[in-house]
Amino acid sequence: MTTPARRTFLARLAAAATVFGIGATPSGANAEPITEDSRVDDPWTRRLSGTQRVIFHSHEPTNGLALTWARTFLDTQKASYARVDADCGVVVALNGKSVGLVFNDVLWSKYPIGTTLGM
Repeated sequence: MTTPARRTFLARLAAAATVFGIGATPSGANAEPITEDSRVDDPWTRRLSGTQRVIFHSHEPTNGLALTWARTFLDTQKASYARVDADCGVVVALNGKSVGLVFNDVLWSKYPIGTTLGM
């Protein structure tokens, strides 16, 4: 009996991932701390305040899941770590079909957003 091509492909993919360490998590001893010098130097990142910073990205609407993750992050920081919103810098990046989440009803009715985004 022959092995299906899909199974062979997945086996090779798993072997390659193992060889290149894809999916491996760094151990605490090898992890380097994030410093001012190691941060991405984009103008908008310099304006991000707070000691806890995170970016949630979405290119599909997924019922606003990226927005829910951002709210959950803020709620968890408050409930578990006694932080306030000012301690947290949260960015929600929306592109592709998810950009429609930020449009109000007026824009949806005025422009063919649903048709354009295939929604």
